[in-house]
Amino acid sequence: HACENEEIMRVLKADLGFKGWVMSDWGAVHSTVGSANAGLDQEMPTGEYFSATALKSNITAGKISASTIDDKVHRILRTMFSFGLF
Repeated sequence: HACENEEIMRVLKADLGFKGWVMSDWGAVHSTVGSANAGLDQEMPTGEYFSATALKSNITAGKISASTIDDKVHRILRTMFSFGLF
């Protein structure tokens, strides 16, 4: 699954310098930890795997770092600000 593919996310974000956020295709996410750590920024449409509860429990367990979440928030908010959504 592309949502969990670290290589694709690295090429997109690091090699190509993509500054926006990566949103899943509808229903394409199949894990919390794998997708979050690979670089997916937002799950659509339900947030089943990227819910506050799922993310918080995995941060607490040390499976996802706080800096990983910070990067996701930064990408989403930076893009929203750049389009004048605030």
